Order: sequence, then structure tokens, then C-alpha cells
Amino acid sequence: MPNGRIRQWTAPLEVSWHRRRNAQILARHRERFRQFYRELPGQQDLYFMFFSRGLLHWVTKSLSYVPDHVNLVLLGTDLPDDEQDWIRENLKRPFHNVGIRINDKIAWTFLFEVNEFNFGWLDIDCFVLNSDLFADMRTIADNDSVNGTWWFDTDFGFELSATYFMFVNVQAIQALRAARIVHSPNCYADHIMSCPPFGQNYYNEPLTRRAKRQLLRVVPPDEAGNPRPPAYEDHFATTVVPQLMARSLGFGARHVRNLRRHAWNHEGYEQLSDEIVHIGAVSYASVLSENYRPINDPGMELRFLLADNVALGDGSRLPASYEPKREFITAELARAGFTPAAARETAREHLISERGLSPHAAELVVS
Repeated sequence: MPNGRIRQWTAPLEVSWHRRRNAQILARHRERFRQFYRELPGQQDLYFMFFSRGLLHWVTKSLSYVPDHVNLVLLGTDLPDDEQDWIRENLKRPFHNVGIRINDKIAWTFLFEVNEFNFGWLDIDCFVLNSDLFADMRTIADNDSVNGTWWFDTDFGFELSATYFMFVNVQAIQALRAARIVHSPNCYADHIMSCPPFGQNYYNEPLTRRAKRQLLRVVPPDEAGNPRPPAYEDHFATTVVPQLMARSLGFGARHVRNLRRHAWNHEGYEQLSDEIVHIGAVSYASVLSENYRPINDPGMELRFLLADNVALGDGSRLPASYEPKREFITAELARAGFTPAAARETAREHLISERGLSPHAAELVVS
């Protein structure tokens, strides 16, 4: 029998084994997170910022725009001891480190399962320049499942929220749970998808027949009669299924701001604004990330070098272990013909001339 045919038959069994094993391991870490949550002095209107090792320069950059009164929790995964110690000593925020490496999808499942009150998510490369947005985001109607700032067109006559800066109504999660409707924020697909970090054997959720029937109430079928993923994608991305399932129960969604997830596909919309900026993809496009994957586009590679240079600053507000990272970025920029100061100016001009920010907003980002 050809090896390919054997692999075709054995792969689902292997994935099923990994899913069961992951469920057992993750249950222990979820309970530790639940205990941490229960000990928080305030559990209402929490925002969570999730990150892996080597990205503290992005964490501190995003945090610099978050007022002290905003109830924000730092959620790390498999961080080295020196980063954990530095966070506890220098960042005056509640902090929990998940002791194994998980991805953002698993982090989202922890939040869905543990939070007892409405909560929000803020990407580490999302800069909220207008701090009033934090209060606006957490003002959520009982009949809305999410408040969002970035949106994408499903091509089904409605839009869904991107995760970059999102606030979730726990009543919607509870309604789905009570109706016994799948509501995991993980990605879903009919086929097997391996999710990063690669090598950890995390996979998408399978679509059951009942889940398909429920989804078909709000999305059209594909050629095979299965629910069609939105936005011409081949799967249902992070948080998409619970948003769709909540919609099937009559929940809406509030556009706190109306930015586009893919601005280049929507004439007249901008992906950035003077109020809020999302860089995007730094967890795998930054050369400093453990998940780094080469882009094979010199222009994009340079943009992420410029972005890392801005986030790193002079390195004075970071652990000593980040000095080699700053030196590496400086050397890479020098190879491209930039000093750190010239690189920051280039980033500022890019934000103004190509991304449409005002000079004031651009200066807030690069300073």
C-alpha cells in the first residue's frame, strides 16, 4: 500500500490522540489560570494581553498607551524565569504565566471558559492612542455578543469582528452554553489544520453535524452543502464560530469603530486611525519572535525591522537579556543603510504618507 495512503488513514487517528492528550494537559493549566482569576482583586471589565517569550518590547510598547485605571491582565505562555521576574518587578499589572507553550487560540479558550464577567482582548501590537476607547469598548449591550474596532466582510451580508481589540459579552457565551451549542473560540474546519506554535501539535476543532446545522442558519452552504467559511477563507478563524453561533441566537455586534481588517480590499476604509493602530503579525513576522517565519518580501521584512526598532526604543525599559536583541536589530538596519534614529524617522514618514496618520499620531507611535 502506498505510503501516502497509509498516512491518509493514520493522520486522523494521530490528531485525535493529540487532541485527547492536549485536553488532559490543558485542563490542569486552565485550572491554575482559574485559581489566578478567582484571586484577582477585580474581575469585572478585564482586558487581557497575551504573549510569548521574546516579545516584551511589544508588551511594554502597547502598555505605554493603557491608563493605570484600566483593569488589564498580562497573560504569558512558557516565559523564561528572567522575563517573569522582570514583569513582576517592573510592570504593575496582574500577571499569570501558563507553564506550557500555548497559542492565542488556546488562550482565548481559557478566557471563554474562566471569565465570569464581560472581558476584553488587546493585542501586544495594538496601540490605543485614544484611551477613552477602553471605556467605550466595555460598554456592551445585553443583546450584543461583542464590541469591536476592526471588522471584516463575511460576504454574507454582515460583518464579524477581528480580535485585535475586542470586548466580549459573557451573557452570549452563557446563552450558547445553555443551548449546548459549540462556542469554543478556537478555529474550526472540516479538514485537519495544524496551528502554531508548530511542533506543539495543536489543531483546529472539528465541525460536528450539529454545529454545521446551527451555522447554516446564518451562513450559506458551499458546493458540498457544508457551512461556508466567511471572507473566502478555508476555515473558521479565531472567535468566528462563537460570533456566528451567537448571531444564530439573535445576538448582534457593536461597531465601536469601523476599521477594516484588510483595508487594501475595501476602498475608503483605513486599517489604522489617529485613535488606534494595529501593526499586525509581529508574533511570527518579527525576527525576534520564537515563531518567526521568513516573509520572502524584502520590503515587508524591512517594515518589521523598523517596527521592532520602534518597539525596542533604547532598551532602557527592558530586561538586560533584550540588549542583544536591540543590537541585532541595529545591525540588521545598518545592513539596510539605516541608523536607529533614521529608522524611526522612516517609520514615522511611512505612517503619515502611506498609512494616513496625522503627524501627531505618528509621533505618538514612534516616540
